[in-house]
Amino acid sequence: MVTSVDWLTYPVLHMGSVPQSIEIHLISRPEAAPSGAGEMALGLVPAAVGNASSMQPACACAAPLQPQRVKAALA
Repeated sequence: MVTSVDWLTYPVLHMGSVPQSIEIHLISRPEAAPSGAGEMALGLVPAAVGNASSMQPACACAAPLQPQRVKAALA
């Protein structure tokens, strides 16, 4: 069911809403198929890496995001 229909009403986590600590449990189940936990954040990672490097001399912000460009931007 769609609960957010636009960016103005989309619930965004603000710094005052961040919990003091997060408890993480890693479960080793190599025989099990991926369950989808955490996959929604994967789409944001390349954008964050590209944005973080955009102020560097070697920018990794061009698509497609390639390992050699990221390494050059981090060097």
